[in-house]
Amino acid sequence: MISLNFAYEEKYRSHTVTLNVEETSTPDTYSHAIEKLIHDFIPYIGKTQNDMYSLEIIVAGEEISEPAFWEKAILDFRLEDLAIRYHKALIHLVKSSKPVWLDEENPAGRSAAFYLSVANLPYYTEYIKWHDMDHEVSEYQDIEELIKMYGWCPETLELAAVRGGIGCGQEGLWQFDSFVKEMGLREYLLENNLLDHFVFAVFLENYLKHYGEIMKNNRHFHWPLSYCLDFVSDILADLIEDEDVAGEYFAKCRSIAENYYAEHKLPV
Repeated sequence: MISLNFAYEEKYRSHTVTLNVEETSTPDTYSHAIEKLIHDFIPYIGKTQNDMYSLEIIVAGEEISEPAFWEKAILDFRLEDLAIRYHKALIHLVKSSKPVWLDEENPAGRSAAFYLSVANLPYYTEYIKWHDMDHEVSEYQDIEELIKMYGWCPETLELAAVRGGIGCGQEGLWQFDSFVKEMGLREYLLENNLLDHFVFAVFLENYLKHYGEIMKNNRHFHWPLSYCLDFVSDILADLIEDEDVAGEYFAKCRSIAENYYAEHKLPV
């Protein structure tokens, strides 16, 4: 039997959600448990729209952590399809309201995104695009671990670009600097003739598209062009040592960004 119980503490405006799996750990029991989260937990968040949902998971009488639950579900029981459904449902909630937190340090989407990304990296990239990275806790370590796991490749280049811009948050600029100076990003781009592709397509094009779509869908949201150019300046300073060459790249980026804002009629 699998049950999901909800308790609300009005004084602290917080919810405690208990997922109780009475049977032992098997792919079937975990599958049913994730279905329960998708069909009951996610809609509950959507209806209550609070931002703190403590999730307690009990399996066969033993409490396990939320990261341990997703690690076993994804890596041991290979329940990627169900985990992807959960991940995408949370991303949808974030897009329509705000990130969902399990406690002050743990966002609801992080653990599933991380273990999904062990097999398919873009899930973590999508996660940091929409999580509130101004309150990041463990993401720095996650990103470093994933890049070391995969090495530099198209997927990690996208993760690095998002980390340096859209998902910058508290530590993004420092981490991007470490990509360049400690993890060989500049050398990889130069050796593979990918610097232009990284700057103009992987970083700038995705950055403009991300915030452009948000502004088109929400006319009350404004992301000034100057913010984009500030991030461009920061990543170019790391990637290109020659200031004159960096200036040429910046001028081209500024032209592309200005044209994008004008073409899509976005407020500057």
